Amino acid sequence: MSKILVIAEKPSVAGDLAKVLPGKFSRTKTHFESDNYIVSYAIGHLVSICYPEEINPDWQKWDMANLPILPEEFKLKALDGTKSQLNALQKLIRRSDVTR
Repeated sequence: MSKILVIAEKPSVAGDLAKVLPGKFSRTKTHFESDNYIVSYAIGHLVSICYPEEINPDWQKWDMANLPILPEEFKLKALDGTKSQLNALQKLIRRSDVTR
């Protein structure tokens, strides 16, 4: 059976969604789940843009010759405090029964 994954802004909003969506939901540490829905959540910011020196070690020290700093790609990194929830969301997104 296919499921719809809903990602809310924060846990309390996910709980509210689980109350109003059809079906009986069970709760896990990272999400709510019914026969048709999975409702999970972010916890504040899950990722951040990398600092310039994380992209290029030459940018560790500010120098007028390096300005403006415009990387070809703005890389993202998981934040330490929310890394476990980001990993949980990635697993949910990749589940074979999640179709939307």
